[in-house]
Amino acid sequence: MDTHTILINLIGFVACSLTIFSFQRKEPRQIFFTQIFSSLLWSIHFFFLGATAGALINLTNMTRKTALVYINDKYTKIFAALLLCFVWTLFFTFVYSKTTDLLPLAANTIGISFFFVRKNRYITARISIIGALLWLSYGFIEQSYPSIITEIFIISSIIIGMVRHEEKPFTLLRTKPENKK
Repeated sequence: MDTHTILINLIGFVACSLTIFSFQRKEPRQIFFTQIFSSLLWSIHFFFLGATAGALINLTNMTRKTALVYINDKYTKIFAALLLCFVWTLFFTFVYSKTTDLLPLAANTIGISFFFVRKNRYITARISIIGALLWLSYGFIEQSYPSIITEIFIISSIIIGMVRHEEKPFTLLRTKPENKK
C-alpha cells in the first residue's frame, strides 16, 4: 500500500471515528456539530479517492447539518426544497459521469427528505437504513473501507435502536406507534 492510499484511508478512518462519536453525544446540536466536521473529512476522503460524487454530496451534508443547527424550524422545509434543487442542478451539470454516482445523490435526497418527516422517528429510522445501504454500496464500489465500516455501524445501530425502543412485537415496516386500546 502506497503513502497516498494510507493517507486517504487515515482521513476516512478519522471521519469514521467522528461519525461514530457523534452518535454518543447527548444534545442534538453537539451531534450535528460533530457530523459537520466528519462530513468535511468524508468529502476530502472521497475527493482523494477520485469519487467526486461522494465528495460533493458530503459537502452538501455539511450544509444540511448546519441548517439543522441554525435555521428556524418553520423555514426548514423551504430550505430543504431549495437545497434539493441546487444539489440536483449542480450534480447533473458538473459531477455526474457514471451510473454509480447516483448512489450518493439518492442517499442525499433521502437525507434531505428528513426535513419533512423528522418528527416521526419510525419513518426516519427506516429511511436512514435505505440511505446507509446506498452509501454502503458506494463504499464497496469506490473501495472506501472506512465508509464500509461506518455504514455497517450505522445500519446496525439503527436496527438495534428500533428493536430496543419500539413497541413489541417489533415490525420493520412500522411507520407510526400502534394504537393502544
